[in-house]
Amino acid sequence: MRPRWKLAAHVPAALLFSLAHVSGFVALRKLVYGLEGARYAFGPILPNFGYEFSRDAVSYALFVGAFTLVEDLLRRRCLIETSGPTLVSTTGRTRTFDIRDGARLARVRLDQVLAIRSAGNYFEVVLADRRKLLMRSPLSAIERELGPCGFLRTHRSWLVNAGQVTSLKPVGSGDYTVELGDVAVPLSRRFPQALARLRSE
Repeated sequence: MRPRWKLAAHVPAALLFSLAHVSGFVALRKLVYGLEGARYAFGPILPNFGYEFSRDAVSYALFVGAFTLVEDLLRRRCLIETSGPTLVSTTGRTRTFDIRDGARLARVRLDQVLAIRSAGNYFEVVLADRRKLLMRSPLSAIERELGPCGFLRTHRSWLVNAGQVTSLKPVGSGDYTVELGDVAVPLSRRFPQALARLRSE
Protein backbone atom coordinates (compact mmCIF):
# COMPACT_ATOMS: atom_id res chain seq x y z
CA MET A 1 0.00 0.00 0.00
CA ARG A 2 1.32 3.46 -0.95
CA PRO A 3 1.78 6.07 1.81
CA ARG A 4 -1.00 8.68 1.88
CA TRP A 5 1.42 11.52 1.21
CA LYS A 6 2.38 9.90 -2.08
CA LEU A 7 -1.28 9.67 -3.08
CA ALA A 8 -1.79 13.34 -2.12
CA ALA A 9 1.10 14.29 -4.40
CA HIS A 10 -1.10 13.38 -7.37
CA VAL A 11 -3.31 16.44 -6.73
CA PRO A 12 -0.68 19.07 -7.65
CA ALA A 13 0.64 16.73 -10.32
CA ALA A 14 -2.83 16.59 -11.92
CA LEU A 15 -3.08 20.39 -11.73
CA LEU A 16 0.29 20.78 -13.47
CA PHE A 17 -0.72 18.19 -16.08
CA SER A 18 -3.93 20.12 -16.81
CA LEU A 19 -2.14 23.48 -16.82
CA ALA A 20 0.40 22.20 -19.33
CA HIS A 21 -2.36 20.74 -21.50
CA VAL A 22 -4.49 23.91 -21.45
CA SER A 23 -1.50 26.20 -22.03
CA GLY A 24 -0.39 24.04 -24.92
CA PHE A 25 -3.68 23.95 -26.79
CA VAL A 26 -4.35 27.67 -26.13
CA ALA A 27 -0.94 28.57 -27.57
CA LEU A 28 -1.50 26.28 -30.56
CA ARG A 29 -4.94 27.71 -31.27
CA LYS A 30 -3.65 31.28 -31.02
CA LEU A 31 -0.93 30.39 -33.51
CA VAL A 32 -3.39 28.82 -35.98
CA TYR A 33 -5.90 31.63 -35.60
CA GLY A 34 -3.11 34.20 -36.01
CA LEU A 35 -1.97 32.59 -39.25
CA GLU A 36 -5.50 33.01 -40.56
CA GLY A 37 -5.68 36.61 -39.45
CA ALA A 38 -8.09 35.92 -36.60
CA ARG A 39 -7.83 36.10 -32.85
CA TYR A 40 -8.52 33.29 -30.40
CA ALA A 41 -9.99 34.06 -26.95
CA PHE A 42 -9.95 31.40 -24.23
CA GLY A 43 -12.67 33.18 -22.27
CA PRO A 44 -13.08 33.42 -18.47
CA ILE A 45 -10.08 31.65 -16.97
CA LEU A 46 -11.52 30.06 -13.82
CA PRO A 47 -14.72 28.51 -15.27
CA ASN A 48 -13.02 27.35 -18.44
CA PHE A 49 -9.95 26.01 -16.67
CA GLY A 50 -12.19 24.25 -14.13
CA TYR A 51 -14.02 22.54 -16.98
CA GLU A 52 -10.79 21.51 -18.71
CA PHE A 53 -9.30 20.34 -15.41
CA SER A 54 -12.25 18.02 -14.75
CA ARG A 55 -11.56 16.32 -18.08
CA ASP A 56 -7.78 16.32 -17.65
CA ALA A 57 -8.08 14.83 -14.16
CA VAL A 58 -9.78 11.78 -15.68
CA SER A 59 -7.05 11.49 -18.33
CA TYR A 60 -4.35 11.84 -15.67
CA ALA A 61 -5.95 9.12 -13.54
CA LEU A 62 -6.08 6.80 -16.56
CA PHE A 63 -2.40 7.48 -17.35
CA VAL A 64 -1.36 6.82 -13.75
CA GLY A 65 -3.45 3.66 -13.61
CA ALA A 66 -1.93 2.35 -16.84
CA PHE A 67 1.65 3.08 -15.72
CA THR A 68 0.97 1.48 -12.33
CA LEU A 69 -0.40 -1.63 -13.99
CA VAL A 70 2.61 -1.93 -16.32
CA GLU A 71 5.01 -1.37 -13.41
CA ASP A 72 3.29 -4.08 -11.37
CA LEU A 73 3.40 -6.55 -14.26
CA LEU A 74 7.10 -5.87 -14.85
CA ARG A 75 7.86 -6.26 -11.13
CA ARG A 76 6.01 -9.58 -11.01
CA ARG A 77 7.88 -10.79 -14.07
CA CYS A 78 11.19 -9.73 -12.54
CA LEU A 79 10.42 -11.59 -9.31
CA ILE A 80 9.61 -14.73 -11.27
CA GLU A 81 12.71 -14.53 -13.48
CA THR A 82 15.14 -13.72 -10.69
CA SER A 83 13.76 -15.96 -8.00
CA GLY A 84 16.76 -17.72 -6.53
CA PRO A 85 17.35 -21.40 -5.92
CA THR A 86 16.27 -23.06 -2.72
CA LEU A 87 18.34 -25.21 -0.40
CA VAL A 88 16.40 -28.28 0.58
CA SER A 89 17.45 -30.16 3.69
CA THR A 90 17.37 -33.92 3.37
CA THR A 91 18.46 -36.75 5.61
CA GLY A 92 21.50 -36.11 7.75
CA ARG A 93 23.51 -33.02 6.75
CA THR A 94 23.05 -33.40 3.02
CA ARG A 95 21.75 -30.34 1.22
CA THR A 96 20.45 -30.22 -2.32
CA PHE A 97 20.37 -27.39 -4.78
CA ASP A 98 17.30 -26.89 -6.97
CA ILE A 99 18.10 -25.55 -10.44
CA ARG A 100 15.03 -24.50 -12.38
CA ASP A 101 15.08 -23.96 -16.13
CA GLY A 102 11.48 -23.19 -17.10
CA ALA A 103 9.36 -26.16 -16.07
CA ARG A 104 12.42 -28.39 -15.70
CA LEU A 105 13.87 -28.98 -12.25
CA ALA A 106 17.28 -30.48 -11.58
CA ARG A 107 18.10 -31.28 -7.94
CA VAL A 108 21.79 -31.72 -7.19
CA ARG A 109 23.77 -32.16 -4.00
CA LEU A 110 25.61 -29.05 -2.91
CA ASP A 111 28.81 -30.98 -2.34
CA GLN A 112 28.69 -31.91 -6.04
CA VAL A 113 28.67 -28.26 -7.13
CA LEU A 114 32.22 -27.10 -7.90
CA ALA A 115 31.65 -23.60 -9.21
CA ILE A 116 29.02 -21.25 -10.57
CA ARG A 117 29.64 -18.88 -13.48
CA SER A 118 27.64 -15.88 -14.65
CA ALA A 119 26.39 -16.32 -18.20
CA GLY A 120 24.52 -13.17 -19.22
CA ASN A 121 21.06 -13.27 -17.68
CA TYR A 122 21.73 -16.84 -16.55
CA PHE A 123 24.19 -18.63 -14.31
CA GLU A 124 25.93 -21.90 -15.13
CA VAL A 125 26.46 -24.54 -12.46
CA VAL A 126 29.58 -26.67 -12.95
CA LEU A 127 29.18 -30.09 -11.32
CA ALA A 128 31.77 -32.64 -10.25
CA ASP A 129 30.51 -35.08 -12.92
CA ARG A 130 31.31 -32.39 -15.55
CA ARG A 131 27.67 -31.55 -16.22
CA LYS A 132 26.78 -27.87 -16.66
CA LEU A 133 23.29 -26.66 -15.85
CA LEU A 134 21.75 -23.26 -16.56
CA MET A 135 19.23 -21.18 -14.61
CA ARG A 136 17.93 -17.66 -15.16
CA SER A 137 19.03 -15.49 -12.24
CA PRO A 138 21.74 -12.91 -11.47
CA LEU A 139 24.90 -14.20 -9.82
CA SER A 140 24.43 -11.77 -6.91
CA ALA A 141 21.20 -13.55 -5.91
CA ILE A 142 22.97 -16.92 -5.95
CA GLU A 143 25.81 -15.48 -3.89
CA ARG A 144 23.36 -14.35 -1.20
CA GLU A 145 21.73 -17.79 -1.19
CA LEU A 146 24.88 -19.90 -1.13
CA GLY A 147 27.33 -17.64 0.70
CA PRO A 148 26.40 -19.13 4.10
CA CYS A 149 27.03 -22.59 2.63
CA GLY A 150 30.72 -21.99 1.85
CA PHE A 151 30.52 -20.50 -1.63
CA LEU A 152 32.90 -17.59 -2.28
CA ARG A 153 32.97 -14.89 -4.95
CA THR A 154 36.44 -15.08 -6.51
CA HIS A 155 35.72 -13.05 -9.62
CA ARG A 156 32.95 -10.78 -10.88
CA SER A 157 31.70 -13.77 -12.89
CA TRP A 158 32.51 -16.71 -10.61
CA LEU A 159 31.57 -18.37 -7.31
CA VAL A 160 33.47 -21.40 -6.02
CA ASN A 161 32.65 -24.07 -3.48
CA ALA A 162 35.43 -23.54 -0.93
CA GLY A 163 35.09 -27.10 0.31
CA GLN A 164 35.95 -28.48 -3.15
CA VAL A 165 39.09 -26.40 -3.84
CA THR A 166 42.14 -28.58 -4.46
CA SER A 167 44.83 -25.93 -5.07
CA LEU A 168 45.66 -22.26 -5.56
CA LYS A 169 48.14 -21.14 -8.19
CA PRO A 170 49.49 -17.57 -8.47
CA VAL A 171 49.38 -16.17 -12.01
CA GLY A 172 50.97 -12.78 -11.35
CA SER A 173 49.81 -9.28 -10.39
CA GLY A 174 48.07 -10.66 -7.32
CA ASP A 175 45.71 -12.88 -9.29
CA TYR A 176 45.35 -16.64 -8.79
CA THR A 177 43.85 -19.67 -10.42
CA VAL A 178 41.58 -21.74 -8.21
CA GLU A 179 41.60 -25.43 -9.08
CA LEU A 180 38.69 -27.67 -8.21
CA GLY A 181 39.83 -31.00 -9.59
CA ASP A 182 40.17 -30.43 -13.32
CA VAL A 183 38.10 -27.24 -13.24
CA ALA A 184 40.08 -23.96 -13.17
CA VAL A 185 38.46 -20.73 -11.98
CA PRO A 186 40.03 -17.24 -11.82
CA LEU A 187 40.57 -15.51 -8.48
CA SER A 188 40.95 -11.76 -8.96
CA ARG A 189 43.06 -9.61 -6.67
CA ARG A 190 39.91 -7.53 -6.20
CA PHE A 191 38.60 -10.29 -3.91
CA PRO A 192 41.25 -10.50 -1.16
CA GLN A 193 38.78 -11.86 1.38
CA ALA A 194 38.16 -14.90 -0.81
CA LEU A 195 41.92 -15.48 -1.09
CA ALA A 196 42.38 -15.21 2.67
CA ARG A 197 39.49 -17.59 3.25
CA LEU A 198 40.79 -20.19 0.81
CA ARG A 199 44.31 -20.00 2.27
CA SER A 200 42.90 -20.72 5.71
CA GLU A 201 40.85 -23.71 4.61
